[in-house]
Amino acid sequence: MSQAAGLIETLGYPPAIEAADAAVKSAWVTVESIELAKAGLVTVIVRGDVAAVQAAVAAGSEAAARVGTVVSTHVIPRPSEELCGILWTPGSIANQSASSVSSNVLTQETDLQDAEVQRTKAKQVVIVNTPDIETAQVVEKQSEQVKPEPVENSNVISETTVMDAEQEQPVTDETLRLQKTIKLRQLARNFEDFSMSRNEIKFAKKNQLIEAILAHLSNGNSK
Repeated sequence: MSQAAGLIETLGYPPAIEAADAAVKSAWVTVESIELAKAGLVTVIVRGDVAAVQAAVAAGSEAAARVGTVVSTHVIPRPSEELCGILWTPGSIANQSASSVSSNVLTQETDLQDAEVQRTKAKQVVIVNTPDIETAQVVEKQSEQVKPEPVENSNVISETTVMDAEQEQPVTDETLRLQKTIKLRQLARNFEDFSMSRNEIKFAKKNQLIEAILAHLSNGNSK
């Protein structure tokens, strides 16, 4: 009778034990070895005739999937003698104590988790640094936009300067015409008992304001 080899690869030790138990209970096969690979991978190897191995692998993988993760399954119908010498070699973790195997698997799974945490932290560092750069650029652009433009003060005349000039030189028709209309309105509002009301001053033209101011001053009023 030709022998076949069945392989069930799981992630972790408990799914491998569940797969081996289900395999031997579902078909006439024997568990040759349970091999521990790196990264927490465990491979269950069963032996028997082709039909029995196929049924055992199907049942074992289904049972292991309920407990954990099944990575892959494979059936080799008639392995060569050289391969049989490798597959049927004793000394696998099936002959080791359960506590020792669990410890080894747990250590490898912990290493995987630590590596995943390190990758996650590296991604978080990149994500955290990106907004700081963007914020700095935004603040710099806002500072450039808010920066006030220089104001030319050559054409700006304060009221104090104008009033001082008026006090130093006589108020005549010529000096009043040099003033802007808005300044004449301000001057007219400062006079007491002025001939125009505030509403009339507001809508009066320049010539009307000049005539009213000169008339007010000619009557001996200085304020």
